[in-house]
Amino acid sequence: MEQKLSKFSDTLDKITSRLDDQSKRIGEAEQRVSNVEDQLATMEQRLKEMEKCSAGMAQRLDEGENRSRRDNIRILNFKENAEGNNSIQFFESWLPTALGLSTAKGRIKIDRAHRSFGPKGNRPPPVIIKLHNSRDKMKILSAAKKVQNLEYAGSPIYIAQDLSLAVREKRRSFNDVCQKLLDKKIRFVMRYPARLVVNYRGSEHTFENAYEAQTFVDGSLE
Repeated sequence: MEQKLSKFSDTLDKITSRLDDQSKRIGEAEQRVSNVEDQLATMEQRLKEMEKCSAGMAQRLDEGENRSRRDNIRILNFKENAEGNNSIQFFESWLPTALGLSTAKGRIKIDRAHRSFGPKGNRPPPVIIKLHNSRDKMKILSAAKKVQNLEYAGSPIYIAQDLSLAVREKRRSFNDVCQKLLDKKIRFVMRYPARLVVNYRGSEHTFENAYEAQTFVDGSLE
């Protein structure tokens, strides 16, 4: 009887020892999991901080790019090589003539004029023009809005601000909304960098993104 009890006690001791060992291993595993979770939480926080920092840097770069373009205009759909070998000389005289602008010497001073770089599509690359005088930019843009059917060599020509790709894409996202506003003859203006301002029933409504503008148009103008 004592021998059996002794064997049973030894077996219990072994089981207890194994349980203690497994409990220790489980505790160590749980601690490792906890450490990994803490590390992941720290990494997620750092990632959020890096994303925020990256977004801020991208915004500052975009603002800097647009500042560097503040005296520029883009001429769209102008046939390649139509300006000849001296694009500066050509556009210095063509712009005031085409837009009906009166200048002291019949010319608008231009510092640079070149085609935009990028993949070629169905339309000719835009002409980027760096104006010598900042005030000439607004004169040109204002005059371009008043001229109906501006064209050259049989092609319709469009003149716009020279903005960064990010701003142009954001403005382009408002195209459908702007078309609806035009169809309903409701006044609106696109303000820098890409804010749509709608004048409706004597009040101004400002939209930072196309979704908000679309919701307003669908809900208020039906």
